[in-house]
Amino acid sequence: MRSKSTVVLLLLLAIVVFILFKQNYQLDVTPTKEQTLSETENKQLIVPDEDNQPESKLPHVVKQQSEMNLDKNSDLISSVDDYIYDPDPFVETQMMLHENELCYNYISTKQSSKFSESLKRMSHRLQEQQSKFFDEHFEYCDKLNMQKPRLQLDNHKEVKERLKQSQPNSLWGKILSGDVEVDTLNHSQIKDLLKQNRLSVLSLAPKIFYEYYEEVVHWDMEYVLQNRNYDYVKLVQDYAQELYLCNLGRECGPNSQFMIRMCLTSQQACGLNYNQYIENILTTGQQSDLQTALQYFENSYR
Repeated sequence: MRSKSTVVLLLLLAIVVFILFKQNYQLDVTPTKEQTLSETENKQLIVPDEDNQPESKLPHVVKQQSEMNLDKNSDLISSVDDYIYDPDPFVETQMMLHENELCYNYISTKQSSKFSESLKRMSHRLQEQQSKFFDEHFEYCDKLNMQKPRLQLDNHKEVKERLKQSQPNSLWGKILSGDVEVDTLNHSQIKDLLKQNRLSVLSLAPKIFYEYYEEVVHWDMEYVLQNRNYDYVKLVQDYAQELYLCNLGRECGPNSQFMIRMCLTSQQACGLNYNQYIENILTTGQQSDLQTALQYFENSYR
């Protein structure tokens, strides 16, 4: 017999697995030796091996922030003087939904039984460590819901409706709401937005400014890494972007959205913070490339 918490887990996974994977994180890139920077090292992505971990040169910038997140995620914005991510009420609500997406889905649907058949079909897909991790993560969501009721994690529909009714009062908010079309912005205007170095902008920028990141950032990244393998460079770029956001204050502990996706990809990632994850998954050469890419973002965003 499955525990009640495991049943809840499977129900939620049936709802959110598509959402979690709609962001394209390619974890199985295997560049050839000719495509890597080093002639002596094949920079293949490796499966975490607890018995054979390379010594990392990465700074330990990622803190265990799960409890910190409970303290800082206080309320949905009620005025321009009361915000967590951004003073624009539209951006603030958008970020609250984005950064707590799994908890909103879990709390809002855990009492439903309409997906009982789906949960049976998915039960065989979970491994032991994944099941354990999500049991603990949902306890975290329940705790967050009790401590911060104004987040309204149990009323996802109302919060999304609030987002629709919010009026953006900044350029970034108007871009997110669609009041300003991305196509009307030139590269100089996009660069100016990115250089504001705000978490609320940079967290969503790669998706909103997809063409800019493909046409400008990616080509710059190929140059600084001296590597023409698109998939490899894109992967390093994504990892460096996430590391930069961690430095900027984003939640990067085991309960962060990124690490939840990684846990679904491999149970060996479950329970790790982001720093631990990249130390386990990347070779020494890849970590060197990651630092080079991180330096690029530091120069670009500041």
